[in-house]
Amino acid sequence: MTGETLLGVRGISAGYGSRDVLFDVDLTVGVGEVVAVIGHNGAGKSTLLKTVLGLVEPRSGVIEFGGVDVTSADTPTRIDAGMAYSPQQHFVFPELSVAKNLTMGTYVLPRRSRSTEPADEVSALFPVLGQRLRQRAGTLSGGQQRMLGLAMAMLSRPRLLVLDELSLGISPRLFDEILEVLTAWSNAHATAVLFVEQHVDRALDIADRAIVLRGGAVVADRTGVELAGAPDRWEWF
Repeated sequence: MTGETLLGVRGISAGYGSRDVLFDVDLTVGVGEVVAVIGHNGAGKSTLLKTVLGLVEPRSGVIEFGGVDVTSADTPTRIDAGMAYSPQQHFVFPELSVAKNLTMGTYVLPRRSRSTEPADEVSALFPVLGQRLRQRAGTLSGGQQRMLGLAMAMLSRPRLLVLDELSLGISPRLFDEILEVLTAWSNAHATAVLFVEQHVDRALDIADRAIVLRGGAVVADRTGVELAGAPDRWEWF
């Protein structure tokens, strides 16, 4: 983490149709920083991620990425600029093999920058995927599919990796394994991570900083250590 701001969200309000979900949200993510977004169900966490990615259009506010105003930019433009996303659901191509899914993860890169052996690269990170390269992705376990979706996002070599509920539908043991790989990889590549996670304690374990959303508004923005030790932290949920 360098202290340089990579993502800046200022005064963002957003919603769906006539329903407001986010209200005047401010958020920053530094280069190489890991930032958790936590809060109760319906607090607006996933909507915030989708707004950052351009999947939800803000009603007001500004989003800057790498010093460039991307508020009006579409999702492909933001991905080209260095964002990558692993959503809650539908994060693999189920009819394709594991190997072909991994190759798809490199397609956002210029051809000269693509890994010539994405399977080898991912096998070193997630050996279980390396053992199933010919297997159809849709036949993997839920946890392995989640792992594959994350690997595809990592292969795009993003500046910012955006993750929505990485633990959803997988065992605690596998979740811990994935977090260990993710944090080591983020540190090695100075890749920033912005993630939503329901397991608050585990999120705070790996987060440099965490923001708490309640009712679509930011009610706390502290380091992971500070928030983990705050005696009143559960009052926000």
